Amino acid sequence: MAFSPIFAACHAVTPSGSGSKSGADWNNAYAGLPSKLVRGDIYYLADGNYGNHLSIATSGSGTLELRKAQSYDYGSGCGNSIAAGWNTSTMGSAQAYWQSTGSGKVVTLGSEGDIIINGNGNNAGTDEIGCGGVAANPPSTMRGPAPHPAACGIRIDDSTCTSTATNGCDGGSGVINGGGDNITFESVELFGQGQNSNGNNNSETYFWFANGGNLANVTITHCYCHNAGTTYFTVVSGGWNDGSFDHNYVWGLFDGSTNHGEAVQLQGSNGVGGANAIHHNIFRDQQTNGDVVAVISGTQTYAFYDNVDFCSVGGSSTSCRHNDGVIGCFNSQTCSDVLIYNNTFSFPSDCGWNVTGGPSSMTVENNLWYNCGAVTMQGGTNTVDYNSYLNSHQSAVGSHDISISSSVSSPFVSSTNFKLASENANWSNRLRLASPYDVDAAGFTFTTDRGAYQYVATATPSAPLNLAATVK
Repeated sequence: MAFSPIFAACHAVTPSGSGSKSGADWNNAYAGLPSKLVRGDIYYLADGNYGNHLSIATSGSGTLELRKAQSYDYGSGCGNSIAAGWNTSTMGSAQAYWQSTGSGKVVTLGSEGDIIINGNGNNAGTDEIGCGGVAANPPSTMRGPAPHPAACGIRIDDSTCTSTATNGCDGGSGVINGGGDNITFESVELFGQGQNSNGNNNSETYFWFANGGNLANVTITHCYCHNAGTTYFTVVSGGWNDGSFDHNYVWGLFDGSTNHGEAVQLQGSNGVGGANAIHHNIFRDQQTNGDVVAVISGTQTYAFYDNVDFCSVGGSSTSCRHNDGVIGCFNSQTCSDVLIYNNTFSFPSDCGWNVTGGPSSMTVENNLWYNCGAVTMQGGTNTVDYNSYLNSHQSAVGSHDISISSSVSSPFVSSTNFKLASENANWSNRLRLASPYDVDAAGFTFTTDRGAYQYVATATPSAPLNLAATVK
């Protein structure tokens, strides 16, 4: 996480509570979160359903953390150890979750900021994308849980909403609403309503409608984001600066005539004077305007790097679609000094960008496009070079670009694993870039290759998920 708060005390929380229900330890756990949360403290959450609404609109100073209790971290290391009465099998083997009962917000953050929602998946600082092993072994559908759900220790769940009304699931203000500085979601499952049984995809407008405060140092990391209705992260006002959307497995968005989908939607001015980064994510099976889209008015500065964008279900207009490419900048927006580095795109519709707002500039280097329906490059004054366009209907732009229009075999390990299967001149002439753009999506140093991954012939497989790992 980007900041290091100092905590005062720890508290034990279960859905039903125990003993005196004082939160002093697991023998005396709170019955759900208390009505007034103390800033500066950590609330350890045992497994179970915590209801349909979580409110963290709490005034005062200090960072407030909700942390999933796990077998390797259940408060034994706190200054006021809360370990007594701990039982891994009933408290630390599943998720703590809040679940919609039909309409309205599930989480209210207020505007005070200084909040950590920590699923405690033991993957902070690692190269795992998503949580619970979802990238290595994804479920059969985008509605499925991660293979090890406990490692996505907290779940915000809107999948149970069946409203068919426009904005019927969140009232138009987000499943999660609120903002402020210094907010982190880590190892959290964000499970959207998606297209419900009536085929409606306008019911859930936003997952996190991030409004209020300045949104400085706001991070979504190592999360499993799936089956949402329109957006996962919408920056509404105040400016998102020095933030990160990284190491997330983003599977499925639904675009409709009322609510257009974007994984990240930027409104106002963001990243100006700071730095925002969208990196090391997998964007899968999106039906959207784009992965990152700026709308209304303002100025954007960000880096988009080490991401994979792919379609695994065929690519018809009802399954995978980018209306305006991967990157969009519309209305009166100016997208200035946007960096698009080291990404892999394999998507049957538009994998390019559409910049039709104010004067814009992008640097587009070391990217790999394969089997893209188009790579539209509309608008802006851009530097484009050291890219490979394979079976992707795009001619070379820069002098070091490579374009092969047809009959190129897949360069990847599999249809869901976009590491390179071999070294090849079609993608092995990269431009050397400085840190952090010199390390690939798996943590290996780039030497030759374009796209999100450096080919490493003897790469050691990632260690298997270990829920009995060392205490943090």
